[in-house]
Amino acid sequence: MRRLLLVNNSDGEREVDNNNNTPVYEFGSTERLFIQSLSQSVPWAASGGKSNSSFCKTLDDRFVVKCVTNREFDMFLDVAGLYFQHMSSQQSALVQILGAYQVRINKPKKYYDDGSSDTSNYDKTSRRTQCVVVMGNVFYGAMMNSMEVFDLKGKIRHCSREKLLKMEMAEQNRRKLLRSKWKLWRSGTRCTPPPKDMNEQRITPVRYDGDLMNLTRGLPVPLKEIDMERLRNRISSDGDFFLVGEAVDYSLLVGINAEMHTITIGIVDYMHSYDLLKRLEFLGKSVTGESTIKPPPQYYNRFLNGIEKYFISVPEDENDVLNDE
Repeated sequence: MRRLLLVNNSDGEREVDNNNNTPVYEFGSTERLFIQSLSQSVPWAASGGKSNSSFCKTLDDRFVVKCVTNREFDMFLDVAGLYFQHMSSQQSALVQILGAYQVRINKPKKYYDDGSSDTSNYDKTSRRTQCVVVMGNVFYGAMMNSMEVFDLKGKIRHCSREKLLKMEMAEQNRRKLLRSKWKLWRSGTRCTPPPKDMNEQRITPVRYDGDLMNLTRGLPVPLKEIDMERLRNRISSDGDFFLVGEAVDYSLLVGINAEMHTITIGIVDYMHSYDLLKRLEFLGKSVTGESTIKPPPQYYNRFLNGIEKYFISVPEDENDVLNDE
């Protein structure tokens, strides 16, 4: 039996771990700390998505910055009022979007030998605008070394062997580079801080629905009755937002830590609406087989049925009840 950790709460903080009475996720942050976190971010090679979006993650691991297209940005602005109304009045499993920004990048015409540039004169043809959204990190504070991550949509999908091999090669290259950094640090004066731990930045592959079923041999993941009820209630509450906003292509990001007996969840990628391109994708793929994209009511029903298939509530032991009290 595992303890469920929901990413989002109405008060902005993750659930408290009853084993040690300490918060495992502290999401509240002042504006100053929010800006400070964003100013210290690095590129992040997130895996699992099909959009090939670019990501950055803050060094304190709290926030994720995702580059989105202008179309996705406009989709979110269309439902922004509904989104904030839903988040302020309902218990939700959605990963919070904390900001949506348009960043204008100007490239100077002239560069000098010393590396400086002429900022008084910009080339209009080199200007571009990048749309980004800032959201909370689903796995902030979690131990990623022993965690299996899955992207669940309610449709049986498998992570391709080529993709797994590619991520394995990336992990081997990361370890090789880190070993060389450690070797260089040990042979030097050691005045600078040592490199990070070998497992601290491990590339965690994101697998799909079929991979979760293979891992559990087709059996649902057991949850406490109270946790399963909370999960159902929040997804049911989010269903109103999905149907009114005509959202599709969202998924439940699940992190299973077998050592800690915890499951961390959050709904991501809910910015896509059922527009003309999604309709054409549904019609085109429906000819050859089952399409991942469906009309909003059908997509939500399949998503909900998948949750009921992947998780099951089990009665709590008497010892667990006493510990929770």
